[in-house]
Amino acid sequence: MVSDILRQNGVRAVVQSGANDAFSPVFSATSPGVAVLVDERDFDRAKELYASFFGEDTSPLTGPTSDEGEEEAE
Repeated sequence: MVSDILRQNGVRAVVQSGANDAFSPVFSATSPGVAVLVDERDFDRAKELYASFFGEDTSPLTGPTSDEGEEEAE
């Protein structure tokens, strides 16, 4: 999702995961070890786009961490 948003806005990005097969980005999207890599020339633009879609949330695919969820519930 993050990679798609970036690419649709002209940012060079790829998904990297631990597996070596063609389906690894799909099947490991919610598992640890997945990263969206951005060309350093597009880094500032990528941060702006990410912030506009997700704000301060650093984990849009997995949801808030347990600490963040507890703070919102209070």
